[in-house]
Amino acid sequence: DALRYLEENPAIISNPAALVNIDLWADTHAPNASTYYDRAVDLAFVYLATNPDLALEHVDNPLSALQQYLDTGLSNGRSLDGWLRTAADTYKVGEAFDSVFAKARDYVFGTLDQA
Repeated sequence: DALRYLEENPAIISNPAALVNIDLWADTHAPNASTYYDRAVDLAFVYLATNPDLALEHVDNPLSALQQYLDTGLSNGRSLDGWLRTAADTYKVGEAFDSVFAKARDYVFGTLDQA
């Protein structure tokens, strides 16, 4: 999963070349990197939806939210996916799972609009 990939490859988060142009980086480093990148961004928005107090600080660079989780969030007891578990309770049969991630993004941006 995305978190495991990032734990095994933490240099991606701090690699400006990978973050600026993930497609170019993926072509030269890993054939599935853009898929991992997309999954990591989805996970980052779930983390921000779970911890909306971090949204304003990390919305422009969601991967920095995952870095925050790895650096201090986990040790401070922050939940990585609490919002996702709550969203799963309202999951409708036949609903595309990707739409759950879109809902996380909508929630984060809605939270910011209300701030």
